[in-house]
Amino acid sequence: MNLSLRILKSLFYIIVMFAVHSCFSQTYNEKPSKRIDHPHETGWLFSIASKGQNLQPVKRWRSDIYDYTDAKQGDFSIHYTIRNDIYTGVIGFTPGQFLKNWGITPQHQLKMWLKINGESAPHELLILLVDSLGNRGIARIDNLTSQKWQEIDIPLNTLKASKSFNWEQVSAIQLEGEFKPGLQIWFDDVRFSSGNRGPTIGITDKPLEQRIGEAKATREQRVKQAFELAKTEGSENKLNKHFAKLWMGEDLKEVNRSLQEILTTENPQVQRQYSIHDDWSLSLKSMLIRMYFNFSSKSKVYPGRLEKETEEALLILLWEKMVNINDIHLARKSTWWLIGSENHDINSKVAALLTSQIFMNEPKYAQRIYPDKGKGGGSSYWFHQMYANSTNKGPEGNADWADGKEYTAADHYNEWLKFWNEYITERARKGFFLEVASPKYMKHTIPFLMNIYDFSNNETLKKRMGMFLDLIWAEWTQDQLGAVRGGAKTRWGSNGFPPMWEASRFYLGGPADATEEWYAQVQSNYDWPEIVWRLALDQKGKGEYAYSSRKPGEEQPELQPRPDGLERTMTIDTEARFHRYSWVTPDYILGTQMDHPLALESHLSAQNRWQGISFASDFQAFISPVGLDSSDPLKWERTDAFYRSVQSENILITQQNRRWMQQQPSWYPSKDIYEREFGVWFHGNFDKIKERKGWIFVKEGNAYVALKVLMGEYEFNPKTWGGTGRDSLSSLIREDTYEWDPEKDFIKFKDRYSPVIMESGTKSEFPNMDAFEAYILQKHLELRKTVAPGWYILIYGEGTKESPKFYFNAANNEIPKVNEKYIDYAPSTTFMSPFLKSIYKSGVIKISVDGMEETWDFSF
Repeated sequence: MNLSLRILKSLFYIIVMFAVHSCFSQTYNEKPSKRIDHPHETGWLFSIASKGQNLQPVKRWRSDIYDYTDAKQGDFSIHYTIRNDIYTGVIGFTPGQFLKNWGITPQHQLKMWLKINGESAPHELLILLVDSLGNRGIARIDNLTSQKWQEIDIPLNTLKASKSFNWEQVSAIQLEGEFKPGLQIWFDDVRFSSGNRGPTIGITDKPLEQRIGEAKATREQRVKQAFELAKTEGSENKLNKHFAKLWMGEDLKEVNRSLQEILTTENPQVQRQYSIHDDWSLSLKSMLIRMYFNFSSKSKVYPGRLEKETEEALLILLWEKMVNINDIHLARKSTWWLIGSENHDINSKVAALLTSQIFMNEPKYAQRIYPDKGKGGGSSYWFHQMYANSTNKGPEGNADWADGKEYTAADHYNEWLKFWNEYITERARKGFFLEVASPKYMKHTIPFLMNIYDFSNNETLKKRMGMFLDLIWAEWTQDQLGAVRGGAKTRWGSNGFPPMWEASRFYLGGPADATEEWYAQVQSNYDWPEIVWRLALDQKGKGEYAYSSRKPGEEQPELQPRPDGLERTMTIDTEARFHRYSWVTPDYILGTQMDHPLALESHLSAQNRWQGISFASDFQAFISPVGLDSSDPLKWERTDAFYRSVQSENILITQQNRRWMQQQPSWYPSKDIYEREFGVWFHGNFDKIKERKGWIFVKEGNAYVALKVLMGEYEFNPKTWGGTGRDSLSSLIREDTYEWDPEKDFIKFKDRYSPVIMESGTKSEFPNMDAFEAYILQKHLELRKTVAPGWYILIYGEGTKESPKFYFNAANNEIPKVNEKYIDYAPSTTFMSPFLKSIYKSGVIKISVDGMEETWDFSF
């Protein structure tokens, strides 16, 4: 962008410096609150004890009690099986770690759905309420029927309770009986009802207002717990322990002494321990910035907790780490030019803004002149020094952007302020992020952006960043189940619970973790607005829908050859033809990313791609086509590979991509991810896996999946351009197209370029797996021969609404078709679902859920 245009845009920003709420509108048609489940919370509420004991809040979240297949209310029920190795005579619920009691009255009624199943199921049970002093109120449940849901309704004034029983201090609901191993018990919609006399107090399924109120009431307590744990459990290679003690106001002299020693050390081992050697560390600069704004003499939070000498050492180190990276010429370049990686880029440019803000207000630094370098991005971005033992920080770029002028921190601050306003607008208009839904890197990206929200002294930017964080979370809600995001991901690198799962737990009223990057979240004032709560919960209420979004990642093809200064920079094309698509149901999410065959991939856009199906019934289960490393015959492993796909609703067809183009900055090696072994990863303990006629059928929870690896009849002979096969326009379809690994976790395709069909269904559509199999096996499936023997075009489906016809050329990169229409890689919307809508480039986001409607306007 040229300088005159930047000046015009700057004037425009000044003109429109009005409060962001003027670009924010909301309407809400009030409805009676329904009770909804909370995937994070329930695992903290259910508790067990031996007979004669009272229930206590659990110390570890339980993941084994969620039943998404059989619920009377909300998304799931609580399902517990009595075990042989644990003597259990009491089961039930407490208010959890942070709420002490429920505050009920004798006029309430205890209501719940209950089901028992087992050969020795009891016909009666005791229901007990226990107050904080251990006093009990007791009732009996008679005439229990095995294997059927029964609604329990107990007026509390019928309980046998002593006069000292304190109704306002009830802290446990207990079910007691002769529970024998193997007995299964289900609970759902446990609550205290007051009829028409007042609001329901939910235990498992709660009205949204109750959930939001509890989260606000317990926030301070949850923050304190997180920092208490961080003091003892934090990594020795990070400064989180020091931050936690500063936040708690404990051991301040010792903390300051230790910090001074660390921040001023010349010991190379200590420098590496705390990443002080690394100008591009993903933890150090953000930590120093947060320490300054929270604990320095100028802090508005806890001023003076950093001693003068510690604060001076911190500022010296911050200046040293930023003096070369904070190049004013970078602030005048496109917000889509990303240095190194997206998370490194955001980290450096957030730090450039906020350290400029710090130094312009520090007398010792305010008039210092930054180097007029103009060499390009990525100064000191040098793996030989960052990850190896070299002390050399590498060469500068080759640009000649310097203008010979002298610039102070205030000058830098003003340029970066304009940059970040533009950054937010661009992402809201065109989509985010390059590291799409990354389970690995969002734990860095979001806290970096939160730094601007928490510490920017410009109220307009602060409010706009808050609205942008809202949008990030609103977009995340579109294809998540149980707070685990499904659908396509880039730079995927985690089999466990992803960082967004952990972060959402805190916003939804649960525990926090201040031992790693999310310490920023715990310290921040940012919180979810109500509409994000509504988007995140009640998946059954939302039904089935497609979520479509445009994603960045394509390189600017006109920048060839690449100009000097971009040696460590990706130049992202804002008109990228990357179409991310998810089919979302209460039982599963099936998703992929469809890239235009002529798209020029950036060096990260293709890295560690994930696609496939994930399930509500098992938080960590998925089926995903992947690259394979089968060099160890006893233990196959997933490896990186690149794919091409087409998806419409519940049908995905994909194959390893034969050819594609990628542009690397000169610093980054072009790693080979062509021609890998290819297969499918079956990750999880699925209810049932069955093979029939070359298909693999899977049942998991209420979801069914059919998977077919396609190979034709030809054994191609490249010397004669001939082969064997029948004399027809279509090929016979082989059934021996794959093999299993010894542990039955992977299948490997016999032809690494075989296309594979994945079609999904649910129990609401098919009463059993046999019905689903019959439906799949009767569908039209054809491999049409191309001119060259051994290459095929896949045709699947009949061309009806119920069974769309897919045309997928497995021989080359022809654009696929669904019902004779070519795939649109550049839809007219940035975001599109029943709940989140935005016309591409408009910057206007419309949200509608549960009768609440809001418009977020980023267009200025």
